Amino acid sequence: MNETNLRNSQRADVNGLDSAPLLEAVDLALREATKCGASASEAAATLSQGLSVTVRMDEIETVEHTRDRGLAVTVYFGKRTGSASTSDYSATSVQQTVQAACSIARFTEEDPCHGLADPDRLASEFPNLDLYHPWSLTVDEGKEAARTCEQAALDYDTRIENSEGAAVDSYQGFEVYGNSHGFLGESIWPELKSRLLDIQEKRISFMDEYGVEMMVLSLNAPAIQAIPDPHLADEMAQKSNDFLAAEIQKCPDRFAGLAALPMQDA
Repeated sequence: MNETNLRNSQRADVNGLDSAPLLEAVDLALREATKCGASASEAAATLSQGLSVTVRMDEIETVEHTRDRGLAVTVYFGKRTGSASTSDYSATSVQQTVQAACSIARFTEEDPCHGLADPDRLASEFPNLDLYHPWSLTVDEGKEAARTCEQAALDYDTRIENSEGAAVDSYQGFEVYGNSHGFLGESIWPELKSRLLDIQEKRISFMDEYGVEMMVLSLNAPAIQAIPDPHLADEMAQKSNDFLAAEIQKCPDRFAGLAALPMQDA
């Protein structure tokens, strides 16, 4: 499910980054690589955003918002390998990226060191190391923090008369990795699936935690648009719409929805 959060537009916290499209892009890339005849494959999708505020001599100098995403695919044909990347997560772009990697692999020299890690060497448990502490920084907060930093440096010695400035940065991101050994499905999908499909308890709990009053639910793109069979697209759209309608009716003051509309016959 995709989500649109109605929040303070200045704040960029964890709910502003939806990891579900990354999972879908990686899964599609791995399936496409198998279709293209690759003996093995791996893909990594990233999504990040940040804010940087710089001041110089107590005046704002730069304010920079960043938001980046990317998908890197590597395919193996025996001991030959090829890689390609894209920043477009649409089904067509992902498929073309995989096909480009496959084309490169067919013209590279064999290397006995190429290949994925053995399945028994892949991690199967992921302890919570308590390393994620998002900072919902606004431009005004960044400006004041940078000014305080610069002023502390100027106050250190009366002989200091000039400054090259001070900067405050806030950054966060997601990365999803998967390979043809089944690493993605076993390690990442169960937790993401529970977050996506548990509409009432988990999602409302997250909304309350981050101050989100209303959430708009829909299918992730391309979803229905990526199904070439019109009858199958109609069936999937109906199931999705019925599911969303039932969930929204349980808590209409917290959820609204966008219906999936198949356009294959349009």
